[in-house]
Amino acid sequence: MPDSSPSFERIDEKSLLRQLLHSTPDHVYFKDREGRFLLINQSQSNIFGLDSPEDAVGKSDFDFFSAEHARQALDDEKHRLFRKSRGKFDWIIYAWG
Repeated sequence: MPDSSPSFERIDEKSLLRQLLHSTPDHVYFKDREGRFLLINQSQSNIFGLDSPEDAVGKSDFDFFSAEHARQALDDEKHRLFRKSRGKFDWIIYAWG
């Protein structure tokens, strides 16, 4: 009888991450060290009024918010994330609600 249980060898992690990213109602995004969006989910894309999440790639908060808000957000992100870099990726989690 063949084994039908999931196998770690068969799991496409990138595909799972994208499914999770685009199915959550939470606003999720990833930025580079200069504050440019690398990836956003559909929920965040809707907030920005974009046709597609890919339309945000390479843009920053300056493209979506007032200069004052964007500058404050960038300064806050740099202060929280990049003063003590721990490796290739740094994480910050905000919870609003």
